[in-house]
Amino acid sequence: MHASSISQTDNETTFNTTPEVDKLYVAPTDSPDYFLRKYSLPVLCAIGFIGNSLSAALFLGKTLRGFSCCIFLGVRSITDNGFLITLLIVWLDFLDVRVFHTVGVCHITVFLSYVCSFLSVWCVVCVTVENYVRICHPMSIKLYCTSRTAVMIISFLTFASLCIYNIPLWSNEIVDIYDLNYCVTKRTYQDLQLVLTYIDTAMTLIIPLVAMIVLMVMILLKGMEASKRKLRLGHHRSKNRLVPSYGTVAGLLTAVSITFIFLHTPIHIFKLKVIIETVSGKYKVASLTDLTIGNVFQVMYYLNSSVNFLVYYICGKNFRRVFKEVLCKNVSCCVCPDVDDEDRLSDAGTTELTIILEKSDAGSEKSR
Repeated sequence: MHASSISQTDNETTFNTTPEVDKLYVAPTDSPDYFLRKYSLPVLCAIGFIGNSLSAALFLGKTLRGFSCCIFLGVRSITDNGFLITLLIVWLDFLDVRVFHTVGVCHITVFLSYVCSFLSVWCVVCVTVENYVRICHPMSIKLYCTSRTAVMIISFLTFASLCIYNIPLWSNEIVDIYDLNYCVTKRTYQDLQLVLTYIDTAMTLIIPLVAMIVLMVMILLKGMEASKRKLRLGHHRSKNRLVPSYGTVAGLLTAVSITFIFLHTPIHIFKLKVIIETVSGKYKVASLTDLTIGNVFQVMYYLNSSVNFLVYYICGKNFRRVFKEVLCKNVSCCVCPDVDDEDRLSDAGTTELTIILEKSDAGSEKSR
């Protein structure tokens, strides 16, 4: 969902997407759904902005930015903040502050909501691909999982997003409807906006979801295979102190992927359902149940940009360590415990550690 689809605060629509899609998310001003969106959105944005800012600072800081997965997660944190800013601009409609419906703000807000959402989604896809490489093809880590590769991919995705989503910059306009200004798509470009909606659905839902599910299944199968091998080798690795650090990044990256799929997918599938019904001519006016489900899914979608810091902190050992170090360094009342050499091993699964484990595998097999 983008700024064009969330700018309704009553029974009116901005027409930046198809009216049928927009009406699905419109709730009466006296309904629980309306109050849910009105009061939850600023809280989620505030929490998310703080968490994403901390995440970006840590992931792109000198300690972690050498790892490609950290660059992807750092950029994702920045784009999530950009998306939350667009949400707040649209949310001001709830306060009758109609800054979104002004020249310039209208165009840029819709444009940024598309771009930030696209980049956030594909950063997660890249993280999932990297997780697949680390688990299924560990000897290729040095070749593919580098900071230089990550920067090149981010640059390409940014360029692609600017090419695909620049349409709102020149297809939107401000019109007066019943003495109120509205940010709408020019009538001449409404069909083009509809095409953009379909493209965006494919680029931020269908393709990423299919890719991530396939990769997660392959990762799961590889994990099951590794577990069977570990049982066959007699748990001798438990004596190796390096093993606990190996694959910790896999846990973080897997948690990122699962959280994303759980929070991001429902609203897009719901939206895709409405689009299909509209195209096939079977669309009906949304029922109260559809409105409620749509708005709950929409709040879940907002959570996708707000709770990532908690996921990183809970599942990321290195992220947690660096956060504590920064906190202890800047807060005088905080006592920072010593961090031993083992804890300083990267959660990102360094190439050297991978080679050690691969050699251990080979040696164990030979000993059998």
